[in-house]
Amino acid sequence: MQQKAHTGPVWSEILIDKFPQSGQIVIAQLGQSLDGQIATATGKSKYINGQAGLEHLHRLRAWADVVLVGVGTVHADDPRLNVRLVEGPDPDRVVIDPKGRVPVEARMFSEGDVRKVLMTAGVTHVKGLPDCVEVVSLGEQGGDIAPGELLDWMARQGWYKVLVEGGATTVTRFLQADCLDYLHLIVAPVLLGEGTPGLRLAPVRDLAAARRFSASTFALGQEQLVVCRF
Repeated sequence: MQQKAHTGPVWSEILIDKFPQSGQIVIAQLGQSLDGQIATATGKSKYINGQAGLEHLHRLRAWADVVLVGVGTVHADDPRLNVRLVEGPDPDRVVIDPKGRVPVEARMFSEGDVRKVLMTAGVTHVKGLPDCVEVVSLGEQGGDIAPGELLDWMARQGWYKVLVEGGATTVTRFLQADCLDYLHLIVAPVLLGEGTPGLRLAPVRDLAAARRFSASTFALGQEQLVVCRF
């Protein structure tokens, strides 16, 4: 029997007590190894996290109005972005894809009766894209999509609970733009060595210049959930 999506001490601590009743809330999520990698050197990421970590991700999906990923994540993982491991509704889905290079056969497009949006920069048509997928251009062709502008657009759609599920480039851009309220980092007891780091930030030359945040930790089976508040 599946668990209900929003139960247990983690949810009472970080969602029920801490979240305002109105306003847009943006949570980013990364699952990584002890040495900070979200994938191996060959790009394999299924599954770094165990069952408890995956259930937490699905709880986040059930909480969200919309789940957001970058096109690199679609190429690498072909995620379904639905809720399967707990009870709860599927969120709407958005892919950040400035150049319109998403694989049109992606499972997130073909499965589920939810709204699906391809967010581009100047691209208005992608050949072979299913009719159920909206193409929305935000920004000039050849440019990037600013996280703040994207969140403003999402708010106009009625999406106030936003989950940024990955990948590393997308989460890093939202963090650098000060567009995250929370980062949920699920750390698995595994070492990968060289691979794909979860965050890709410029080096800090002096610890006094390092950004520090408040954080809480929760046990998820053998894994640790670190919740950073910005």
